[in-house]
Amino acid sequence: MRTIHSAPLFLSLCVLVLTCCSSAEDNTPPDSEACHGAVVSSGFGFSWEKVNHRISLMKVEPRGWQCMSPVEQQAELATAFIGGDWSTGEAMTDIPTLTYNYQIASATDNLGFVSGSIDFDLAAPENQLQQTITIDLAQEHLTGFDDYVVLLNGLELDTRVDEQPDDYPEDYNPAHGYTSRGIGADLSILENTGSKLRISALLRFDHGPSDRLDMNSAMPYIRTKGRLHYLVVGVEQGSVETASVDYRLQYEKPELFDDVYLEPATEAQRQVSLSMSGAFESLLVGWTSFNFNLDEDGLSDPETGAPIGYYLRDISIQASIVEYDASSGNLLLDLNGYASNASGFMSNYAFDNHFTGSAVAIGASDVTVQRKTLEKTFDTGELLLPLTGDQQ
Repeated sequence: MRTIHSAPLFLSLCVLVLTCCSSAEDNTPPDSEACHGAVVSSGFGFSWEKVNHRISLMKVEPRGWQCMSPVEQQAELATAFIGGDWSTGEAMTDIPTLTYNYQIASATDNLGFVSGSIDFDLAAPENQLQQTITIDLAQEHLTGFDDYVVLLNGLELDTRVDEQPDDYPEDYNPAHGYTSRGIGADLSILENTGSKLRISALLRFDHGPSDRLDMNSAMPYIRTKGRLHYLVVGVEQGSVETASVDYRLQYEKPELFDDVYLEPATEAQRQVSLSMSGAFESLLVGWTSFNFNLDEDGLSDPETGAPIGYYLRDISIQASIVEYDASSGNLLLDLNGYASNASGFMSNYAFDNHFTGSAVAIGASDVTVQRKTLEKTFDTGELLLPLTGDQQ
């Protein structure tokens, strides 16, 4: 594996210079009816048991947690993973495994939460779309906080779109998905007026050609759908600190039938030191943006030198606390963006993953954080799981 540091952070993903956090000049106290409990995602990932696949459907969505208390927890995770007809049993059966890391946050007056989702309709040749929404803080009982952060709390990507353009070839089924050139998302606050938040949301779902001529002929015309699930956090008398990573990993092409493991980024690349401005017993960690830019320079096909798409075996983002000293505020975060095309069968190309990502650590008084991991192997398709703690 070769490691290359290149390109400014999110140059390929972001079309605007954005910020994740915002504060407004307001001396009023937080709304007394604010929601003080939430499920906060710190990362998710999918992997295939046997081989690599196209992406047809990917979904992680926490549900049913609104203003939950530590005693009455009814949270669920709606999840899905489909990799085309070689995963569903039409041509072959494969088994996905979900890993979902999350935090159950309970606060008194110093944190407030509101969740929502934003739909995206991507049409080739565009591979990303930026939208702006406005949150009415008064309506959501979230006025009066010192700072605001918007976090990525879930993601859905779906190629199963029946209404394709007239030029879309009849001999390829969009439900079988496409080989990937990368996935990315960015959430940020553009403006805080004190009564409203204006939020920018960007989603990237990029595809590239590989060894299927019928799929390749569909690439110039495809429509795909996406959805970002966001979580706005109001922070009172707390600390919000941002960490970012930028690393590029290049691997040699795995040999035929060689089921190799592509090593992740090193700890030195993934880990970021921060200093929290205050002593807090518990911290929340969440993502504000990430981007997998695969085959960035279009050089992974040695014969044509043309951009290509990958069948993926693994893809995940995970933000975790390595060390935290509450007395000093010193914090060490690990931000891992991992992807692999390695397969026990055929990998087609050398793998090139340029990953960029940003996460925030949030500290406030009188906050309880329970950190949980859900790992579940399931039949290809969709599933609804209770978020009841560490489980397999």
